[in-house]
Amino acid sequence: MRPVLRRLTPWLCLATLGCSALIRADLDESLPDASLPLDATDAPAPQDLPDVTAPSDTPAPPRDVVAPRDVVTPRDVVTPRDVVAPRDVVAPRDVVAPPDVPAPVDVACPNPLVACGGLCTDLSMDLANCGACGTLCMPGLGCVGGACVCPPETVLREGRCVASLIDPNSCGEMATRCDNDERCVAGRCECRPGLTRTGTACVDLQADRDNCGRLGERCGMGSLCRAGTCVSVGSGCGSLRNCSGACVDTRTSPLHCGACDNDCNQDELCLNGTCRGFTPAPTCTTCPCMACNTESSCCPAPSGMIPLCVRAGSCPGG
Repeated sequence: MRPVLRRLTPWLCLATLGCSALIRADLDESLPDASLPLDATDAPAPQDLPDVTAPSDTPAPPRDVVAPRDVVTPRDVVTPRDVVAPRDVVAPRDVVAPPDVPAPVDVACPNPLVACGGLCTDLSMDLANCGACGTLCMPGLGCVGGACVCPPETVLREGRCVASLIDPNSCGEMATRCDNDERCVAGRCECRPGLTRTGTACVDLQADRDNCGRLGERCGMGSLCRAGTCVSVGSGCGSLRNCSGACVDTRTSPLHCGACDNDCNQDELCLNGTCRGFTPAPTCTTCPCMACNTESSCCPAPSGMIPLCVRAGSCPGG
């Protein structure tokens, strides 16, 4: 029995996973010599080896815990928009039937008049029927000889009639802008009334100290130019105003209007000490003129046939 235990000891050691050195030594003594052949009867019967792989007590790792999804809060309930009340339906206005147009009546007009719309008219000068019935001339144009043209002393420029013969802002064929001391006469820039040209300037011979009474006549020290004559300073200017030795009427002087050295623009007149703008009225030849509105006065032009619309209550000298 003991020999059998010795033979089983190694296997038991292996099964229990541990043996002492003594048992291993004893096992070595009990083992037959490898150099001697073993008898088949002596060979230990093979036994089934126990499974040395011990079951693992370590539990399998738990699966990843899936976090619960965020709870989706319900959307805010959208309140319905206020119902817009329909606008009041505006009842259509009653359609006014056009008045009955009377049929044209045959009119017997004396020569050279012609019947247009039942009226006798002169086609050579009628602005609404210029040259033929129904031909209307544009504003600013006149009907002359049955053609829509600019009135006398005016020219057609940029689609309108311009009084280039007297307009200081568009004087002459070259549309020259005159200087403040000039006016436009017959399409040329000339000195204003009461002024005389000397070189490129216009002077008042009645008040200019360097041209007192005539060109080149200079008043000496301590003297004034009054009414074209050099007088002493002591005598003064009387009812006139002393402007650097020149005795001037500031109520009408275009060079000293209302105050010394206050000159009016080329399209202004000095009226009662105030510079008043003016524009030519090319559609008129005499006053009154419809081209001058309620804020303007129709005044005869200093030269030519076309009157002026002056933005003032009175005309120069009036």
